[in-house]
Amino acid sequence: MNKWAVLAALVMVLLLSYGADSSPADVQRHDAFVPGIYDLPKAVGGKVTGGPFSLTDHLGRPASDTDFRGQFMLIYFGYMSCPDVCPKGLQVVTEAMDVLGPAAGRVQPLFITFDPDRDTVALLADFVDNFHPRLLGLTGTKEQTLAAANSYDVDVSATYAAGNNLDYSMNHSAFTYLSGPDGKLRMMFRDGIDGKTMASFIVNVMNKETR
Repeated sequence: MNKWAVLAALVMVLLLSYGADSSPADVQRHDAFVPGIYDLPKAVGGKVTGGPFSLTDHLGRPASDTDFRGQFMLIYFGYMSCPDVCPKGLQVVTEAMDVLGPAAGRVQPLFITFDPDRDTVALLADFVDNFHPRLLGLTGTKEQTLAAANSYDVDVSATYAAGNNLDYSMNHSAFTYLSGPDGKLRMMFRDGIDGKTMASFIVNVMNKETR
């Protein structure tokens, strides 16, 4: 048997093994842990204006958008188990806050989860310690967190993590939102921006509003 025949035989074995592992029972177990698609926010493609939220911070205190009136809010939506995009986005927020220097006192950075079943208050407290000391982690009920995500037109969908029936990942839009002292959206930063550039835009917005 030549090497190509051997390779074809191996591929067939792998395909048969995969099919044997992917039984209806496995799908049911997935469904028990993955939120239904109707539970997740879907971007409507309109103008993003931001909106009110009523959540709980990582210290267990009630936190709403009105608590931050008079400050700029730098908001990132995500989930703690995110393997790369969310930590990278929060690191950029941290860098921007560092670059702002004294002006950072006018900015409140927020991380709002849309996975409250796993991102509890206690776990968020440990998570936010990895980033800027002023970062607040916000969670709440499923209804509260998804309402907050919807108000910023965040787009989320759940997908299965390969090789683990109990785990899933969430694909989501990865903007960082800058809201003004009145709570209304001023600017959205795309994924891939660096902290220095983000800080320069924030300063520009601040300067325009103090003229």
